[in-house]
Amino acid sequence: MKRKIITGALVALAAVLGAGTAHADPWQDDTFVKVLANYGITFPSVRQASRIGWGICGEAAHGDSMAQITADVMAATGLTADLAQRVVWEAGFDYCPHTRVPF
Repeated sequence: MKRKIITGALVALAAVLGAGTAHADPWQDDTFVKVLANYGITFPSVRQASRIGWGICGEAAHGDSMAQITADVMAATGLTADLAQRVVWEAGFDYCPHTRVPF
């Protein structure tokens, strides 16, 4: 069953994560969205997905643990722990592989 992330939850998560799209790259965005869609995780728009991805990188860069970031994603979206963790992992891989994220 596909799990839809609602627009309000994405806005809340972006606010919590302090997300931005200053580093937007269409290839990264498309990859992030497509991989998550394979797990039944969808976003209302690619732009919102990008904001979430970069926001996760921002939290990681500030030293937040994967557990804390995953909890933030769960609280904002209602995703299960496994799906929220998948979002966090994919964001780290697609948006910030060059940084030393804590996961």
